[in-house]
Amino acid sequence: MIAIITGASSGIGREIARILARDYDLVLVARREERLAIFCEELNQVIKRDGTVCRAVAFPCDVSQSSECHRLYEAFRDQPVEILVNGAGLGGFGQICEVQESQEMSMLDVNIRALHLLTKCFIRDMIERKRGYILNIASSAAYMPGSPFMATYYASKAYVLSFSRSIAYEPAVKNSGVYVGSLCPGPVATEFHQVAGFKGNPGGMSPKKCAEYAVKMMFRRKKVIIPGFFVKFTYFGAKILPAGLLLKLAEIHQIRKSKKG
Repeated sequence: MIAIITGASSGIGREIARILARDYDLVLVARREERLAIFCEELNQVIKRDGTVCRAVAFPCDVSQSSECHRLYEAFRDQPVEILVNGAGLGGFGQICEVQESQEMSMLDVNIRALHLLTKCFIRDMIERKRGYILNIASSAAYMPGSPFMATYYASKAYVLSFSRSIAYEPAVKNSGVYVGSLCPGPVATEFHQVAGFKGNPGGMSPKKCAEYAVKMMFRRKKVIIPGFFVKFTYFGAKILPAGLLLKLAEIHQIRKSKKG
């Protein structure tokens, strides 16, 4: 069986790949070809629990392009794809009047369009086979009302959560036994914050710990996966606190993060 992981060259996606290598052959998807190739060499040394050696394949791909998403699907549509992890994601920081349009459009293309297309393509085959797992990586941002300075990112992750929750309850998915879930972590110690434009890294849960919890809950078929007590606390807080207060708190938090160096 095969697991396909986008955003596999770093962060949570990379750690999920390490975990799944114990049981699955892997297709690792990202733009950074050299880094993928080195990671494949590491994973190709893993002895799976059934005694065979993991076969990890690098698939350099820019999922911000719809044609590239379709190229990925066509390359593996006839293979036994058991798991799809949509882990590729982009962030960005700044006021709407200041952020470059190209940066925001790239974020929407990766966080929404690519995830939607790949889910739609692969889930049809999974439904037909009556088995499969799709894990879409969202964020704790997904269940908040939004955040000044990160409006596009928060909105994109709200889309991921809503989309994933909704299709998980569609009859074709439920009746086939196919799993669709969302991972909604809080801050994770990855490259995300530097790429998004923050001066420092706020720290947070390790990618390894987040990935271990995510995979465990995925196989338990948990539809919304929230790693960490504090993030669970904010999840329930977001349900009861006024949106205006949450937005003000988010504004203060983002300003503080942007000043860390």
